[in-house]
Parts: sequence; C-alpha cells; structure tokens
Amino acid sequence: MRKKIINTIKLIIILLAIFCVFNIIINKNIFVREYIIQSKKITEKFNNYKILQITDVHSIRNEIELEKIINKIKNQNPNIICVTGDLIDAEYYCSQNDLYNNKEIKQIEELTIKFMKELKKIADTYYIYGNHEMMLLDDPENNKFKKDLEKIGIEILNNKTQILESDGEKINLIGVQDPATLYKHEKYAYIEGNNKNKVEVVLNDLFLEISEEDKNNFTILLSHRPEYFELYDKYSIDLALTGHTHGGIAKLPIIKGIYAHPQGWLPKYSYGRYETSDFSMIISGGVGYSKLPIRIFNPPEICVVTLKDK
Repeated sequence: MRKKIINTIKLIIILLAIFCVFNIIINKNIFVREYIIQSKKITEKFNNYKILQITDVHSIRNEIELEKIINKIKNQNPNIICVTGDLIDAEYYCSQNDLYNNKEIKQIEELTIKFMKELKKIADTYYIYGNHEMMLLDDPENNKFKKDLEKIGIEILNNKTQILESDGEKINLIGVQDPATLYKHEKYAYIEGNNKNKVEVVLNDLFLEISEEDKNNFTILLSHRPEYFELYDKYSIDLALTGHTHGGIAKLPIIKGIYAHPQGWLPKYSYGRYETSDFSMIISGGVGYSKLPIRIFNPPEICVVTLKDK
C-alpha cells in the first residue's frame, strides 16, 4: 500500500513537471490566430484586406521580446495594424515623477515607443487606450508618452472615427477609449452610470458624426472591452476587435477561459470569435501579462483578420 502511494505521488510529480515544461515552452512563442470575416459590405478594394491586431502588450521589457514580436508581425504583411489597449503596464508607472526618476521605467517606456515605431514601419498603426493607460492621465493630452507616439505617426483613435479609403471605396474604423480612463476626459468625464453607460454615450456620439454617405460602409470597432458584446451589436458595427481578458488566463475545452476581470470566473466572453447574424467580435488573448506571468494552455498571440467579400 505504501509503495503504491509513493508511486502515485511520483507519477503526479512527473506529470506536473511535464505540464510546467510544456507550458513554459509554448509561452516562449508567439502564435498567429487567423480569422476570415465575410460580408456583402466588403468592396473589391478591401477584399483580402489584412488587419493585424495586437493587444495587452503590457510594456516591452527587453530588446529580445521586441524583436520576436516585430519579426512575427512582419511575416504577416498586414495592410493596417490595430493596437487595442494596454500597450503599457500600470504597475511600472505609479506617477509621472516615477516615469522620469526611475531608470528601469524610463528604459521600458523607450522600448515600447521603439516597438511602436517598428510597427509603423510595417503598416499604418491605430491605437486605443486600455485600462492600464490610466497612468497617462496625469496630463491626458500632453504627457510625454502620447506625444512621442504622435511624433512617430501613430494614430491614437480614442473616441474617434477614421475613414479608410482605397480608390474611392471605404471602410469605417472606430476607436473607443477604455471607460476606466475617461474620468479626466474634457467631454466624457462627468457621464453618470457604469462603464457600459460611458461606452454607450461615446458610441452614440461617434455614430452621429458619421456622414450619411459613410453610414453603410463596413465598420470596424476597436475597443479594449469584450464584455459589452450585446451593446456593440446594437450599432451598425460589423466587426469588433477587443482584448483585456488575456485569453481567460487559462484555456479549457468547451468553456474557453477560466477568469476575466471584471466578468469574474468562467466569463461569458474570454477568447476567440463571438457572432450574431451580422456582427462578429474577436477577443485576442494578447501577448503580455500584468503582475503574475500566468498563462496556462494560453500562449501569447497576435490576430490576423482577413476581410472577404461574401
């Protein structure tokens, strides 16, 4: 009996060791998840148009990480790149004073700017704030990080619409700033209600600004938050690109992710593709981590979305 227990313990230890080694190995790689989105709204010039989404970078920590991600993205040859929030990690930024006094923080900031500069060399790059960009709000419009991004040509699409055009054919690209970062916004800081209410007010304004001529264009939403799927579906949005969940931390068969803030345990929206009859939302598991570097059967990833005429 004692020998049987010892052998069982040994087997458990061996299986745990194999599991840990396997997980470490897959987490050192960056996977490419590919999606095809078909719609009658996709015109000839945007047929086979390739959108690369990267999310939840949580600050580039070293040159090796930077080169690994950039090389993977270069190989995809995208038409545009969309960065859907949490480009930086708030744990590294307690205040703007730390940003300049702490050498490690300054180095990470510079690496992240360099990363975005490399993205811009590959394709036009659009960026929205996630909840971790809250650290930029000491000076929302004039902080150094934002100014540096604008200098290198990054389009910060917070609460804005960009019409992408090719030989007279168009698609709409809409960006919504994470609602947690709106508390100092000159227009939206005093919206009453929860975060969902804030996103709804922003979307209402953005759709009012779209001209009658462009209302029927294929429309893509960049938003950090996937938990507002039902809200997005109420608008004339064809595709939403989101992140935030880190793939649900650990992926399991059938139920996908096990945890996502603020949805909690066994979240309804954690990873992958969610659809209604005329709306698709993609949740990327992202490439980085915050606080604890935990990813179980959930390796870092970038998403490549190809638009196709239906």
